[in-house]
Amino acid sequence: ATAYGAGVAASGGAWTATGALVAGVMSAWMALVGAVTKDLGDVSGDAAGGRRTVAVVRGPAAARALAVAGALTVGAAAPALALLWAEPALTVAVPVALGSVWVVVRVLRGARREHDGRAERRGAYRAFMVTQYAANLTALAGLALPGLLG
Repeated sequence: ATAYGAGVAASGGAWTATGALVAGVMSAWMALVGAVTKDLGDVSGDAAGGRRTVAVVRGPAAARALAVAGALTVGAAAPALALLWAEPALTVAVPVALGSVWVVVRVLRGARREHDGRAERRGAYRAFMVTQYAANLTALAGLALPGLLG
């Protein structure tokens, strides 16, 4: 959220409902989905390194459940809140909603392939990252297009 706030401050603009919703959705996406999925790919390595991730402390199944719950919560809340309070935020909410489904599929697929290579176990995190990039790029496009068209 600080990065989005810095952008608002640097542009000389003021917070709007759309800006606050985008910052909140993307912050929740990173905290509830990214922070959990990034650790699903190397639980044994994290444990050996003394890291105390959710997957290490509570186990991979609990971490997967938390990742699925986070993805579904943010993915459902983002478009619902955008429709209620700030329709322009749909430019971010729609990619997040679509990406949340992708993350869930990758988490569940990774659970069945827990003994596969690291690349397969990191599939959920890659889906999270692609979604994050897509949402931020569509936000930038949403800012740029009105200026280009109008």
